[in-house]
Amino acid sequence: MRHSRARAFTLLEVLAALALAAVGFFITMSAIGQASRLLIQDQLMTQMALTAQSLLDERTRGVLTAGTYQGIEGDIQWTLLVKLASATLVGELYSIDLQLVSHGQQQHFTSLRLQGRAPGPTP
Repeated sequence: MRHSRARAFTLLEVLAALALAAVGFFITMSAIGQASRLLIQDQLMTQMALTAQSLLDERTRGVLTAGTYQGIEGDIQWTLLVKLASATLVGELYSIDLQLVSHGQQQHFTSLRLQGRAPGPTP
């Protein structure tokens, strides 16, 4: 009669498999952690960009006046600098710089706006 021997895993093979599984687990967790950090940073940058768009729409509507304006919108501190870049017969060209700071992140936005002169006699 023939005896068949069932082949079993050795302790060394089991430990090697566990070590390989642990390395795979830590690599996966590291990737998930990095993705979470990037997602949070992306959400902050998106929030800052939307806040900048809102501030530029609100603060540059109507007649512009040169000056520096500051405020806080939620957890974002902002500084808006409006400078007269040049004046022509057509109107005044303003340089608009907006600096946003939140949670150690900074974003800077720059724009130009031409403010037309009212019709009438030119000097």
